[in-house]
Amino acid sequence: MSEEESQEFIYLLFSTYQKMKQWIDDQGRSAIAYGFTSTIRGRKRFYYIPDSLNREYDKIISQIKRWAGNQPIQGASADMLKLAMFLIYTALRAAGYTSEDARILFVVHDEIVMTCRKSIQPEVQVIMERCMSEAYEMIITGIKNKIEVAPDKTWKKI
Repeated sequence: MSEEESQEFIYLLFSTYQKMKQWIDDQGRSAIAYGFTSTIRGRKRFYYIPDSLNREYDKIISQIKRWAGNQPIQGASADMLKLAMFLIYTALRAAGYTSEDARILFVVHDEIVMTCRKSIQPEVQVIMERCMSEAYEMIITGIKNKIEVAPDKTWKKI
């Protein structure tokens, strides 16, 4: 997409979702006023606010405002993912499965990639769906979310 198309997309997005735009702007103002932003669970990211006489002041402030709008969103996603991994691990072990039966291999952005014995795949899928939903609901309330577990022989981006 060209820069012009990108700007048009951003304009349409924010004109459609005005409350989201207001929230992002508020995060930027708060970051400048207090020097940090925080996730919904309270993890903070601190920012160095330059002196207003700094010749790079406007550029740095603009960057901080962009970071401030992104950090709480990305941080909440990370909080959910960490909680989901803990819940999945705990549920698997409570069900009597060992790391040879089922285990988390890695995480990619908002995906948890697991391996398990074929014979227990349906049970592991149910555990994953339940734990991921529980983690989401513990952090985000009042907004529906779809959890998708996609069994396959190899990991691939859906």
